[in-house]
Amino acid sequence: MRLQECVSQIGRSSVFRILAGTMSQRNRGTCSLTQPHRKLTLERQQIVSALEKTNGKIYGSDGAAELLGMRPTALSSKIAALKIKRVSR
Repeated sequence: MRLQECVSQIGRSSVFRILAGTMSQRNRGTCSLTQPHRKLTLERQQIVSALEKTNGKIYGSDGAAELLGMRPTALSSKIAALKIKRVSR
């Protein structure tokens, strides 16, 4: 199931709770975002999208970390862990 379908089926906050691992199995319905590889794929897509929107900027009020609502150091760690490469402009 695609992200948009999961959001329309169970709501945005529920999708975030699934991704954070705080929603019970009974309330997840048929949303397949609970699979670990799907979670990593979604997380990677969101980070890449935010980096594209900010032209690769991580830090600052107009950086990707701010868009994603996370600390810049945490985002840098996630980028390294997910092996996201910087694309030359």
